[in-house]
Amino acid sequence: MAFTRFLSATIILIALASPLFWQGCRQQDKTSETSSEPPAPAASSEGKGTAVTFSGKDGEVIREESGTGTLPDGFPENVPLPENGKIRLSQHRVKTDTFTVLMDTKDSPERVVRYYEQEAPRKGWKITRTTEFGPLTSVEAVKEPYRLQVEVSREGDATQIFLTRTPYLEGEK
Repeated sequence: MAFTRFLSATIILIALASPLFWQGCRQQDKTSETSSEPPAPAASSEGKGTAVTFSGKDGEVIREESGTGTLPDGFPENVPLPENGKIRLSQHRVKTDTFTVLMDTKDSPERVVRYYEQEAPRKGWKITRTTEFGPLTSVEAVKEPYRLQVEVSREGDATQIFLTRTPYLEGEK
């Protein structure tokens, strides 16, 4: 149990740090693979938990929902979410217009990656890169003026999905 929590925390920290890591590291694009397994279907959100709003001195407002199984108000409809996904945490950083969602699903990581590679373009996103970092696979997409980053990894019987939709950083385009 302690190891699982440690692994979960490690994956989340890797996911949070990966945008900085990708900026400075050489990446190797994953070649496309074919599989007979269909992509994962779209997410449900249900449950009870805690919702907290933080307001900072600089005007930053963060709404975080943990265990509620819900998405923050204003979550973009054009961001695909696998229907078999269970939302564990969601967050909206109002000042930066950044949405973050952490989900679990019973679907395989490969099926989730395929889902995003197929569904994101249907919703207007252009896939720019799919990259493997050992047990973690990252799918990146753009839809002006936003970028979408989805990181998928396996933890025990569940696949974790860490998704961030954020505006481009200045000079990033």
